[in-house]
Amino acid sequence: MAKIIKIDDLSVSVGLDDGGLRVFDRNQLNFEPKLGDEVDIFEGDGQVVVTRRRTSGNPFATVDGPVNGQKVNQLAYVLFAILLGTFGIHEFYAGKVGLGILCILFCWTGIPSLVGLIKGILALTRKADDDGNILI
Repeated sequence: MAKIIKIDDLSVSVGLDDGGLRVFDRNQLNFEPKLGDEVDIFEGDGQVVVTRRRTSGNPFATVDGPVNGQKVNQLAYVLFAILLGTFGIHEFYAGKVGLGILCILFCWTGIPSLVGLIKGILALTRKADDDGNILI
C-alpha cells in the first residue's frame, strides 16, 4: 500500500509497497494531499494518476462521505452553522453524521450553538474556490 511520506510546495513523495519512492507533481493528484494518506497509483498511455484510497476509521462516516474533508458551498455552510448550529445541520451538510448526531444529543446545553457560531465564522474567513466551495 503506497503512502504519502513527504509534501513540498510543488511535489509529493510517495512510499511504495516494495520500499521504493516515487515523486509526483502536485498537479498529478486529484485531491489535497496530507501526510500518511494511502494512495493508489494508476499508469497508462504515458499518464500517471494518483488517487486517495478511501479508508476511514470513523464508524459514523457514510459510504460516500468525506475521508479527509469535503467541499461544501461556503454560503450554505456558514448560514447552517450560524443559524442552525444548535442542531448540527452544518455537520450533516458537510457529511459528518456523527458530529451532527452529537449536536442533536447536546443541543439543550447550548454548546453546539456556540461551536456552530465559531465554525461559521471560521468558514467565512476561508478562501472559496471559483464555484464558491470550501474544504471542510
